[in-house]
Amino acid sequence: MVVGMKHRVVALALAGVATFELGCAVQVFGPTPRPDLVPSAYEFVVCGPGGRRVETGEGLVLRLDHGLSALQQADTVLV
Repeated sequence: MVVGMKHRVVALALAGVATFELGCAVQVFGPTPRPDLVPSAYEFVVCGPGGRRVETGEGLVLRLDHGLSALQQADTVLV
């Protein structure tokens, strides 16, 4: 990793993903509540097949902006 670049974390969301577990990943690796005071050490992305909508196991629908190609640029992949 180049100095000054954020560690890129990509979470893979497939149909039936557990909302709680994905939410935990967002809390740990996602943007901080006050980036002006405490910048995040991570660049966090959620991806899925085709970068489309994915329904969680609890019935929520996620709109994903990134397809599976995001996994290729990841430093860490969460499944």
